[in-house]
Amino acid sequence: SEATTLRGIVLVEPSRADLALLPGLVARAIESGARISVATRGAWPVAGDAPDAAAAAWWGAIRTLGVEHPAHRGALVDLDPSRPAGEEDALVQELLGDAAECALRSGRRFVPRIAPASVPSTAPFRTGGTWLITGGLGALGLAVAERLASRGAARIVLAGRRGPDPAAASRIA
Repeated sequence: SEATTLRGIVLVEPSRADLALLPGLVARAIESGARISVATRGAWPVAGDAPDAAAAAWWGAIRTLGVEHPAHRGALVDLDPSRPAGEEDALVQELLGDAAECALRSGRRFVPRIAPASVPSTAPFRTGGTWLITGGLGALGLAVAERLASRGAARIVLAGRRGPDPAAASRIA
């Protein structure tokens, strides 16, 4: 009947030990068509605070669920570590909304965004030692090896599943 149909599974502040429950929850979600949502606390370092490793583990697990069983992945909501009043309403709003991932802090909502990273052109480079490049006999691996050599790498080891083709052999020599 409609009253007993499982629509969603919501885990609120699960522990790392609770991860052992996830395979059973996924099986139940697949069987019933439900989505699994998780509300963690402090998994995201929004304002420079240190993330909670156990809570962050749940984010990885549910993101993986989204790849393996996308129809059963619900929302990921990270709650404010300071436990502000009224956060229950905000959590329910997120669980019922379309957002896939967000963090709630001091009444504000944060969502993940990709931003360009700046890498200094004078990044430190270690010339000593050995550089091992797996896939080093392909075009990309050879380009990386040439770049490392031009920056002063002393020893470079190229590893690949096959020997170099004639073009790669001539670049290596």
